[in-house]
Amino acid sequence: MSGLGYTLRYFAADLTPMIVFLLVFLASRNIYLATGVGIGLSALLIGWGLARKAPIGMLQWAGLGLIAVFGAATLLTGDPRFVMFKPTGINVVLGAVMLKRGWMERYAPENIRDLARPMLTFSAMSGRG
Repeated sequence: MSGLGYTLRYFAADLTPMIVFLLVFLASRNIYLATGVGIGLSALLIGWGLARKAPIGMLQWAGLGLIAVFGAATLLTGDPRFVMFKPTGINVVLGAVMLKRGWMERYAPENIRDLARPMLTFSAMSGRG
């Protein structure tokens, strides 16, 4: 698989539940249906990855955790504001993930990961990787 294809595959896996949630919501205008579909798809993708023994990225776990917590709160209380808080939660989690050194390495193809590592890891303090 090409470098771009490899990167897009993992990026799409991270974003698929969010995109499907949005599409279901736009099509149905039903926040509860969209929330249920988002939770189910997130869990299904994680389960599929675990069954294949594929690496599960931090963003996928974070996405599942956020949709499960806020989505469950929305479904249990009937208050859609909980699931509307999810984008803010994603930004906080994404920021925290980005603080981890080397977080971008997952998106680099294995055959160039060692070569690309200095470009994927940057230390703001020293200005170098």
